Amino acid sequence: MPWSPAAKHFQKKHIDFPKTKAANSSAYCDFMMTSRRLNSDNCKHRNTFINDNPDVIANVCQGDGTPYGNFTDSKLHFSMVDCNYTGGSYPKCKYKGTAEDLRIQVTCKNGYPVHLEEIWSSVLDIHSTVYTVGSKANLKT
Repeated sequence: MPWSPAAKHFQKKHIDFPKTKAANSSAYCDFMMTSRRLNSDNCKHRNTFINDNPDVIANVCQGDGTPYGNFTDSKLHFSMVDCNYTGGSYPKCKYKGTAEDLRIQVTCKNGYPVHLEEIWSSVLDIHSTVYTVGSKANLKT
């Protein structure tokens, strides 16, 4: 089954494979946020780029993930860069990038990811330290 428009939007927003080369993780974030046009009229506070094969990421929604409520948790860790806004104003937004190997929690639709909800390091800490991706604030309980 081909990627739906919503899943293709997820790909544009969150998947970069093979990983685009950059001098460092922050330069990578600055370039990716601009080249993918993820900022419009203001600077997005946070975005995560997963640097793995889209088919492997889609497998999370095709039986290789663990359902959790309305979401699906990955069993595997994925190479990614987490980009956090540090300053500047649109269109010259600046980001600090952190390269990590983390698990993901996604919303799946028709066997493909359409929303990246969370990233975390292990199954033990998903509900004690949650890194929420998108417009929500980070949650620490």
